[in-house]
Amino acid sequence: TDRYRELKNEIDHRGKGLAKQPPSKLLRDRETGNAKYAQETGAHRTQMLDNFLPTYFRRVAARHRVRVYNGKFSSDGALFITASFDKNIRVYETSPHEDAEWKLVQRVSAPSFQWTITDTDLSPDQRSLVFSSLTPEVNYVDLSEGSQPRTLDFTGLDNAGRGIYGLRYSNDGEEVVAGGSDGSIMVYNLHRDGLNIDIKGHYNDVNSVCFLDGIGDLLVSGSDDTLCKLWDRREFSSERPCAVFDGHADGITHVSPKGDGRYFLSNAKDHSIKLWDIRKCSSSTRDLGRRRRRPFYTRHLSAVSPGLNPSNEVSVMTYTGHKVLETLIRANFSPLETTLQKYIYTGSYEGRVYIYDVLTGKAVAKMSGHFQPVRDVSWHPNLPLLCSSGWDGMISLWGPKITRVPGDPISSDFTV
Repeated sequence: TDRYRELKNEIDHRGKGLAKQPPSKLLRDRETGNAKYAQETGAHRTQMLDNFLPTYFRRVAARHRVRVYNGKFSSDGALFITASFDKNIRVYETSPHEDAEWKLVQRVSAPSFQWTITDTDLSPDQRSLVFSSLTPEVNYVDLSEGSQPRTLDFTGLDNAGRGIYGLRYSNDGEEVVAGGSDGSIMVYNLHRDGLNIDIKGHYNDVNSVCFLDGIGDLLVSGSDDTLCKLWDRREFSSERPCAVFDGHADGITHVSPKGDGRYFLSNAKDHSIKLWDIRKCSSSTRDLGRRRRRPFYTRHLSAVSPGLNPSNEVSVMTYTGHKVLETLIRANFSPLETTLQKYIYTGSYEGRVYIYDVLTGKAVAKMSGHFQPVRDVSWHPNLPLLCSSGWDGMISLWGPKITRVPGDPISSDFTV
């Protein structure tokens, strides 16, 4: 399709059109001062790292006594944030040394809490974080001051019983967008300390939200009504989405942007991930949102075929193999700097981590290392490292299959 060719051309362009080279030749070109290598250092570095996907279990970076619901690297990879069933947020200082223990630098206990911490996000400047639970209150923590959480009131009008399933900072760190259990989408202004936007966007729980572009005007929501919707905040007064994306046969658990303002991912309870282009939306907005949906805690497999809803399918690609049950499992694009976003990765109900090729849709890796569901996975932004967070309480560290002298920093191995 045209969208497939566009994605392939974008990846090829970022890679400077280089033919696939073995690591030995890339290293030889670097050491001998090959002129072409000097001109294409960034592309060669990405191609080198592409030979070292983080698909091999290294060690348990941290162990909790309870289920871990969220785990993610900061934008520079220096910090790792976890949220667990014991209502604690833990902030770890990571290390480029594979055998070095991560240092727990801060622990925050949720003052407003129901059932579990549903989502967390770190601000772009890494000085603060927000986290939510099944209450209408979001907690804000200033990490630089080590202060106690303060409450951000997302109650709105006549919605005292709503819970928050998903939230994200805007790219400038001035706003927080959230999705509610009452189908609402909210945007909170941190400077004004109040809600800017509060609309009824879906028929069922809004499990995930994200800003699509760097400006912050476009955002995407995913709901248990099986639909993803694109919103322009400049037109929220109409309470009508700019576009509707219909293709999943069950509720959406997570949405994630590619970062280019055009593509985003959705993971769903029909055991599939879909890649969407905002320039191609559903031709019909029929009342699919009122379909019966399966609660996230249901233990049995969905009766529908994975990812199939042929009546109004407009996605660019569908990725299947993993299982989505009992909890809102996430999916994301791999980092731009080290992989050109050539991969999509996700956790799975049976305790595995899956890595899919964006263009072919095939699973290039299925990693086993947990004995309970893996809800969240995070890929280091600069190094070939991946961390999976599971309900077994383990934060597992994955890396490439290489031989390393104990104590050698990973960063030195990959300074290409």
